[in-house]
Amino acid sequence: MTKNRNRLIFAAILIVVVGLYVARVHSPQARRLAAVREKIARRDIECQENAAKADAIPVMVCEVDRLKKEFKDFDRRLPKQKELAEFLREISNTGESHRLANQVIRPGNPSVGPLYNRMPIIMDFSCTFPDLVGFLQKMNEMTRLTRVERIRMSPVASHSENLDIRMQVNIYFTKS
Repeated sequence: MTKNRNRLIFAAILIVVVGLYVARVHSPQARRLAAVREKIARRDIECQENAAKADAIPVMVCEVDRLKKEFKDFDRRLPKQKELAEFLREISNTGESHRLANQVIRPGNPSVGPLYNRMPIIMDFSCTFPDLVGFLQKMNEMTRLTRVERIRMSPVASHSENLDIRMQVNIYFTKS
């Protein structure tokens, strides 16, 4: 019987040792391993998200470069002062080169805005429709930011190709 009893005692000791091992070593290590695996999975997802964001960087760099090129002359197109005389000379010369007849150019009163100021300029002249189109295209290419606010056309005479034009053009500047 001692053999059986020794076997039972050995089995009980083995069960207690295995139980203690599981309770004290294996279970905490298994929990730590599960936590580490979960942390790794979260980091993998985070890395994938960051990689997707990083893929957008070259596109953004190209877009920033494009915008820098597009707006490099912004200060020139929206000057810090009215510079009215220079603009009036430029618009008059452009009008003459597009055969605008009877040009009358009258600056209006500037209005102050929160980001920029605006000055209306009323223009009266006569020309053909193709000359008007060419003049408007040249105005769009001017170094100064301009905007045609209103335009009114009426025929000079019933059989004439010329039109009487009254146009309000706005110019913009940042300081008064």
